[in-house]
Amino acid sequence: MSILLASLSLFALNPDKADVEMSDVPEAVIDVAKSVRPDVTFTEAERETRNGVIYYDLEGEDSAGHEWELDIMQTDDGWEVVEIQRDIDAKTAPAPVLAALKEMAPDFAVTRTIESTQTDGRIVYEFFDADGGKREVLWDGEAAEFLEEEWEH
Repeated sequence: MSILLASLSLFALNPDKADVEMSDVPEAVIDVAKSVRPDVTFTEAERETRNGVIYYDLEGEDSAGHEWELDIMQTDDGWEVVEIQRDIDAKTAPAPVLAALKEMAPDFAVTRTIESTQTDGRIVYEFFDADGGKREVLWDGEAAEFLEEEWEH
């Protein structure tokens, strides 16, 4: 009974997001993911509905053992990869990105960094601390912008 109640509580927190078996992911979603990252073997999937739009998050590893996550959105024209994510060492982020973070959040102690490449080439650097706090900096290749609101994808 307690497992059922715990499951219902988790569902109530986010009823539109759930893990799915890879075998239940539409072939078109896998095809578009493979077209962008053919070197990745996808092993985990999550399905989510945000603002009425269906997303799949596919996770896997490349042949070198690096983990990748692709966010794939359903559009009127089919499925589109909208974000490619990977964990990086914070020190490898561009210097202007790190400077923007330090200026706007000087006491933020980074414990995890995700490099999130958007389809338009811009990169959102997601910085996390040990308490689950998050800060984001947008990099367009020339300038860094500290984001006051969470990035859309």
